[in-house]
Amino acid sequence: MQELMEKLARLRALKLEVTRLEAEVKDAVIAGGETVKGPGITVSYTLGKKTYDWEAGARNAVKVNDEISDDQFAAIVAEHTKSPAVDWKKVASAVGATSAPFTQAAPGASVKVVDDEIAPFPDAEPLNKTPELPFPKA
Repeated sequence: MQELMEKLARLRALKLEVTRLEAEVKDAVIAGGETVKGPGITVSYTLGKKTYDWEAGARNAVKVNDEISDDQFAAIVAEHTKSPAVDWKKVASAVGATSAPFTQAAPGASVKVVDDEIAPFPDAEPLNKTPELPFPKA
């Protein structure tokens, strides 16, 4: 039991170290603004997701376009409504909107080990190895 407790303590320490190191690497990749590839590992940079407010874009387009009446706008909205949701992107397109305000999430990074020959410990099986099936292949 003592040996198991020592392994658990070692595992905890290693996991905490990996978590800390991974956070440092991700922060560096985000600061650099581009994906970084190393031997057997890729840290991918992702720009934050943009979320467009197509309703605001549609309403802004109607304000500047004197040719679309309130009734026409209401009919366009009704045409692109599938209860209970309105497809505001289609409404914006129908009224001639060329842009819409948006918010953008913070950029991020993800880590992927890409070398399937790397084993976590000398006597362990390689990562990503396809397991043997208990029945014959067809």
